[in-house]
Amino acid sequence: MTIGSADAIDRRTLSQQIYERLYQQIELGALGPGERLDERRLCEMLNVSRTPLRHAVERLAAEGLVDKRPYQGHFVRSFSVEDVDNLYRVRIALEEFGIREAARRMADEDVDELDGLARAARSAFESGDLVGLSEHDKRFHALIMQCSRNSTLVDLLAKLGSQIHSIRTFANQNHDMARDTTDDRAAVVEALRGRDADRAVVLLGHHIDASPAIGDRSTTGRSWGRTMSVVGQHIGCIEPENTEHTSWGSLCWLIDERVPGAQQTLGVVTIKPGKSNPLHRHPNCEEILYVVSGECDHRVGDDIVRLKAGSAVCIPQNAPHQARVVGEDSLVVVVSYSSPRREVENLENDDTA
Repeated sequence: MTIGSADAIDRRTLSQQIYERLYQQIELGALGPGERLDERRLCEMLNVSRTPLRHAVERLAAEGLVDKRPYQGHFVRSFSVEDVDNLYRVRIALEEFGIREAARRMADEDVDELDGLARAARSAFESGDLVGLSEHDKRFHALIMQCSRNSTLVDLLAKLGSQIHSIRTFANQNHDMARDTTDDRAAVVEALRGRDADRAVVLLGHHIDASPAIGDRSTTGRSWGRTMSVVGQHIGCIEPENTEHTSWGSLCWLIDERVPGAQQTLGVVTIKPGKSNPLHRHPNCEEILYVVSGECDHRVGDDIVRLKAGSAVCIPQNAPHQARVVGEDSLVVVVSYSSPRREVENLENDDTA
């Protein structure tokens, strides 16, 4: 554990300064996942008393960055794949809604300010300033959400903010990921400048990426955030070896039981115009379906609903379901199953479902 000396701590705001120092070191990995926060050692290194240190650590625990274990002390939180999955599912849903609202409501001055933050983030990336990159990225997302003019949305994201920021900063340590997201910000700005909400949503889905680095941090698998990044790039058009082609379209599997430690199945399904997949059900798992592009009439049991880009539906285990494409465009959806071994029972014909 290396967190530097206490020279720069301002005693007028001691607890806040300690909090910021520890927060930053957790972000940068100097305080690693699962590491115990040794109170005596931290007090000696920072040259502070236990009371302000305890206040700072309790605040980190309240924000979900530190775990308190009875009779053991405080430990830097280790984010599991499930933790990241859950966090990014919620984040994507909230920010997608927020950017649609922002596209309608933000003024030209807001877009200019957002452009300034995107340029500052690029400058920080090019100079290797990871802390600056993280801070500009945080402000970039916050400004978009503020421009939604929805205080409830802003409050909800603020409650998740520390955990999101910590994971995002860790992901930024991956140079290729940081470079890609730097390009994404400029594209998001231009989409919002043109008030193109649909394009802004797709670009934001690409930008919000937990990355393989999160798998390294939690020791297993990938995350939903990574899947949405793949969706943003329309991965359905590539041809990995685990793509299944059918008479009605294709199924591209990104994560399943072949990935060590996987806890679910994730994939991208494409259905051709005028086609439908067979009526089928999954005896061992529930399914979450998210529409990236196109439209369909989606049947679950006896109910049929029209799904469009941005629509999502949860399909219960063993429920018969089917999607029939409406319009001239292919349907592209992300599918997530609650088991790494997706079982399927075709109720209509012998085609792949």
